[in-house]
Amino acid sequence: MSQTVKGTLFTVVAGIAWGLSGTSGQYLMAHGISALVLTNLRLIIAGLALVFLTYATAKDKLLAFLKDKKSLYSLLLFALFGLFLNQFAYLSAIQETNAGTATVLQYVCPVGILIYTCIKDKVAPTLAEIISIGLAIGGTFLIATHGELDQLSVTPAGLFWGLFSALTYALYIILPIALIKKWGSMLVIGVGMVISGVGAIPFTGVL
Repeated sequence: MSQTVKGTLFTVVAGIAWGLSGTSGQYLMAHGISALVLTNLRLIIAGLALVFLTYATAKDKLLAFLKDKKSLYSLLLFALFGLFLNQFAYLSAIQETNAGTATVLQYVCPVGILIYTCIKDKVAPTLAEIISIGLAIGGTFLIATHGELDQLSVTPAGLFWGLFSALTYALYIILPIALIKKWGSMLVIGVGMVISGVGAIPFTGVL
């Protein structure tokens, strides 16, 4: 199996899993669990699972990573601005709207990634990319207003959290690029989740 095919399959599975997590989160929040507490629990449980799996399959790499201060500093930024804020913003958007609307709003994030890439590489966007940006913004407008210029079909809070989740999702993708190339995705995301989850405990009291 080629890397392209494998990457495509992983992307499809990840999209399905993310959609399921959104609907599951909506159900739990409808039954009294706050977005902050749910974010905390997700990060800790998923993070510990990935760290244990990394320890079982790549113990030496994990220990070497924990001794690398530069990598740990970069991971702290990713844990806060990528992992925690993205999870919390996404669940808050679901709480204010619904899983479908929140997910669509979050996937405006490629616009931010494209802008970042064009600035970083000093290249202009292609015509196809410009059209894609226009469609993404137009779709967001239709979701937010249903085509009515004088009213919002979602609450201002829902629109804010949805677009904020798009911004933090872009950070979630951009911030760990160098770390993942060096250490691997399972290690970086697992340790990052544990750090962000443990850091949120004083604000949620889940333990």
